[in-house]
Amino acid sequence: MAVLYLEPDDEITGAVARLRAMSETQVVLVVPAGSRIGTSRINFRLLAREADRRSLRLATVSDEAQVRAMAGAAGLSAYTTVDAAESALAAAPAPAGPRTSPAAGATAVLKDAPGTPAGEAASSTAAARSAIAAPTAGSPSGAAGQDGAAVLDPPRTAARDDETRVLRVPAETAPPRLSRAIEPPTYEPEATPRARRRRRGRLLAPLLAMVLLFTLVGLGAYAAYLFVPTAEITLQPRLVEIGPVAVTVTADPAVAVVDVGAGLIPAQRIDLPVSVEGQYEASGTTVTLASASGTVRFRSENTLLEVPVPAGTVVSTPAGIEFRTLAGVTVPRAVFNASAGTVNVAVEAVRAGPRGNVAANSITRLPDQLAGLLISVRNPQRTSGGQRTERTVVTQDDYDAALADLNARLIPALSAALDDPATTPRGLTLYRHSARLGPPTADQAPSALVDQPMESFELALSATATVLAVNEQLVDEVADRHLRDRIPAGATLLEPTITTTHPPGTVRGGTIVFSASGVAQSYRPPDRDELLAEIRGQPLAEARAIMERYGSAEIVIWPDFIDRVPDQLGRINLIVQPPAETP
Repeated sequence: MAVLYLEPDDEITGAVARLRAMSETQVVLVVPAGSRIGTSRINFRLLAREADRRSLRLATVSDEAQVRAMAGAAGLSAYTTVDAAESALAAAPAPAGPRTSPAAGATAVLKDAPGTPAGEAASSTAAARSAIAAPTAGSPSGAAGQDGAAVLDPPRTAARDDETRVLRVPAETAPPRLSRAIEPPTYEPEATPRARRRRRGRLLAPLLAMVLLFTLVGLGAYAAYLFVPTAEITLQPRLVEIGPVAVTVTADPAVAVVDVGAGLIPAQRIDLPVSVEGQYEASGTTVTLASASGTVRFRSENTLLEVPVPAGTVVSTPAGIEFRTLAGVTVPRAVFNASAGTVNVAVEAVRAGPRGNVAANSITRLPDQLAGLLISVRNPQRTSGGQRTERTVVTQDDYDAALADLNARLIPALSAALDDPATTPRGLTLYRHSARLGPPTADQAPSALVDQPMESFELALSATATVLAVNEQLVDEVADRHLRDRIPAGATLLEPTITTTHPPGTVRGGTIVFSASGVAQSYRPPDRDELLAEIRGQPLAEARAIMERYGSAEIVIWPDFIDRVPDQLGRINLIVQPPAETP
């Protein structure tokens, strides 16, 4: 239930339009004092007609008795307060119609004086019924008696016995709060036909005046419909496709800011450290030979002179194992028939290895010149220390093979680093094909490993890779800007229809190139003043044809029997709605 308050200067067209906008099924219409709508009964009939069309239960509220009477005459229930109207609508009463005739089963009792002619009695009865059916302005339809019937009392002036008439009609449709008695018409006794005709004329005159009044009001209302219609026009402009617009966008790490005109956006170069390491076996062998050493004793049988033995003198065993003296010595001469001269000196095997380890007294040979001087040689003890030792060492080939293996493993290591989500900054797209691996560096130089005695060695290789990443949202922004530049002058872009797409970029040198495209829809709103000037006063069919040039339109004219757009711009309401997105 809704309460609709009218303003004193509201027109009937505005009130009807507000009724049309109501979504409730029960409406209380409050008519203020001095309202323009309350000056004519035809206004209430229009309200009742609109309520019937929309199946509304409509009740009116007014402080003025005359306004309530006009509402009741138009078939609307009328009340003095909003509470009373709401209570009546809540109880779902039958709509109150105009009370212009007695209810079914009403009885009329007419008492005539004896000898009254039948025609005169019938005429008087008809006049009385007319007075009940059409009360004068300001009078209710009848006075309610104690038994609920409308009673017409005879006039208080003295009347002749033969003219006393009492007319009683049940007042089922009369408002219960109205209790004024309706004075019946006064009959003057006339015996002559001329007097009876005069009496009939006085009874018919009010009826004719009322009929004339209703005719004039109806003609005025019809004229108002013709000259004061309203039109509500809704126009949805036609959509126009824009695009597809193709644009090439290049992501370059040398670009700092977006250049829409040149189609350039920044690309981010990411440095990615990559390293691999491994342990490798040494394959080289080194042999270490140690020379045997000991002491030899030179003995002289020469009694004449001392014999010098220079350092480096080679002595040997009978098997040919040679030893050299490590120092020069002089062998003393022998004393005749006493003792031989002797001297000891350290020797070392000429050839290293265990072969130089000989038993005592094995070294007996010496150079011939010494032997000619009566010199002999012996080793009092065995020689020792001669040995052959083999050890594994790193060769240059071992180092080169390890380096080649680590270089081959750098590429898979780079691929794994590119797959790591932590490598790509948030919001960017990493382009793997743009990755470039820098020169690798070993953690140990060849000189630190080659020829070193070890069973295995460790080697690590590291390099720095670079890869490009792009914020692809910038690609769509460039395509969007190019698309907006294609909008015709005066057109309005329908924002939800903007669509930009691009496939993955292509690596070209040190840049990423994208082929982007965009499509959208726009519409051109018409000039309101020009459009209204075209359709004002036009027949409905021609107005629709004019509107179709701009898009789809709906024209609603009130009253609906008018087939022409109003000529007054103030009575045309033009609404331009943005078109909906097409699938």
